[in-house]
Amino acid sequence: MPIHWRKILPNDTLSGLQFFQLFRYGSVFLISIILPRAGLLPDQIGIYESFLIFAGVVSFFWLTGLIQALLPLAGEDVTRDTKHETRNPGECSLPSHVSRVTRLESSASPVTRHASREFFNAFLLLLLFSILSAGILLLASPLIGRLLGKELPHEIIWYIVLYLVLFAPSTLVEYWYVIADQTKKLVRYGVVAFTLQILMVGIPVILGMGVKGAICGMIAAGGFRMIWLVVILVRNGDFRISFPFWKTYLLLGTPILMSVLLSGSAEYISGLIVVAKFDQAVFGIFRYGARELPLVALLAHALSNAMVPVISRDGTAAGLKQLRERSSRMASWMFPFTIGLVLIAYFLFPAVYGNNFLESAGVFNLYLLLITSRLLFPQTILIALKKTRILMTVALLEMILNIGLSLMLVQIWGIRGVALATVIAYYFERAALMTYTRVVMGISAHQYMDVRKHLTWSAILLVAYLLAEIVIYPWIRGL
Repeated sequence: MPIHWRKILPNDTLSGLQFFQLFRYGSVFLISIILPRAGLLPDQIGIYESFLIFAGVVSFFWLTGLIQALLPLAGEDVTRDTKHETRNPGECSLPSHVSRVTRLESSASPVTRHASREFFNAFLLLLLFSILSAGILLLASPLIGRLLGKELPHEIIWYIVLYLVLFAPSTLVEYWYVIADQTKKLVRYGVVAFTLQILMVGIPVILGMGVKGAICGMIAAGGFRMIWLVVILVRNGDFRISFPFWKTYLLLGTPILMSVLLSGSAEYISGLIVVAKFDQAVFGIFRYGARELPLVALLAHALSNAMVPVISRDGTAAGLKQLRERSSRMASWMFPFTIGLVLIAYFLFPAVYGNNFLESAGVFNLYLLLITSRLLFPQTILIALKKTRILMTVALLEMILNIGLSLMLVQIWGIRGVALATVIAYYFERAALMTYTRVVMGISAHQYMDVRKHLTWSAILLVAYLLAEIVIYPWIRGL
C-alpha cells in the first residue's frame, strides 16, 4: 500500500525546524555542486564562498544570540505574562506594559497571542544590528580579509552589505512559525524559500552570468525572505516601538551573543595556531579534517532552539520531560551513525581526497567526538529560564582553556593536539553548565537527559575511536 506523501512530512514544531535546517543545509550543498558544474572556475567559487564567509563573520554571533534571546520572551503564554506583571521591575523579565501581549478573544491565532509586539521590536533590532554590521564591514573589510586570509574586490563588499540587511532580519520567519506552533507553514516556507534560493543562484550561473550572477541570486533570495517576513508582520504585527522591551531583550541577549562569539572563535583560534606552527600544506590537511558532522550540529541546534519556547510556555517540568525524550530519541540514531563514520574515516578520506589527506581523517575523528557534548542541553534550560550570564562566563573560560591546551598539545601531537584541545574545551563548557544547573538551579541531568543511554553510547564511541587509532590507522598507513 503506497504511503501518502503527507505522512512523511514533519508533524510537530521540532521536527519541522529540523527539517527546515536540513533543507537549508541541503540547498547550500546542492549549490556547491551546481556552481562548478555550471562552469565557475575555482577562483570564482572562492569569491562566492568568501562573500558568504565575510557576511557570516560579522553577523553569526549577534544573530544567534538575539534569536535565542527572543525565544523565551516571545514563547511566554498569556498566563505566564500575567504572572510577570507582579514581579520586581529590576528582574530580568519584561515589565508588565511590555511583556503583556495584546489580549484577544479565545479564537485569536497563537501568533497574535504570543508574538505581535515582541517580533516587531525584534525585527527593528535585527535590522539595526544588520546596518551596524554592514558599516563595520565597510570600514574594516581589509583587516577582516587579512585575518581570514581572503581578499574581496571592493564592489563585492557592497553586495555583502545588501545581503546582510536583507538576510539577517528575515531569519525571524522560521522562529515566528516555531513560536506559533505552525509546523505546516514552517515546512512550506522552507521548501519554497530554499528551492527558490537554489534556482536564483544556479540559473544565472548556468546562463553565463558568472559569480556576480550567483551572488545577486543569493541577495534576491534574501529579498524574497524579507518580503515574506514583512507580510507576516503586516498581517499580525503590533507596530508599537517599545524601548523597555529593547532594554530587556538586550540584557537577556548580550550574554548569549558574547558566549556565541567566544565559543565560535575556537575555529579561528585553532587555525591561527596551526598556521603559526606549520606550513600551508599542513594547514590544508587540518582544515579538511577540522569539521563537525553537519547533521549532528544542525539537528542538535534545532532541538535546542525549538525547546526554549516550549520550556518557557509549558513550564519547566513539562519542558524538561520533552527535552529528555527528544534528546534520547536523537541519541539512539546519531551515536550509531557517528560511530560508523569513526570506523570508516581512514578509508573514506584517502578515497575521496587522496592519500595526502589521510591525516585529515585523524583530525575529523576527534571532531566527531564532539557529539557527546552536542547532545547535552543545559544551555537550552538556561536560556529558557533567562539565566544567560553564566553562558558568557563559561564561554570565556572555554576559550582560555582552548588556547592554553592548543598551545601545549600542538607540541605533543601536532594538528591532532589542536583538535583534541577543542574537544576538551567543548566538554568543559557543557560540564560547567550542567554543574551550574544542578548546583544553583537544582535541576539534575536525569531530568532532561537519559544519562545511562548517553554514557553507554559515549563509551562505545570512545572504544570505536581507540580501535580506529590503534588498529585501523596503522594498518591503512602501512599499505
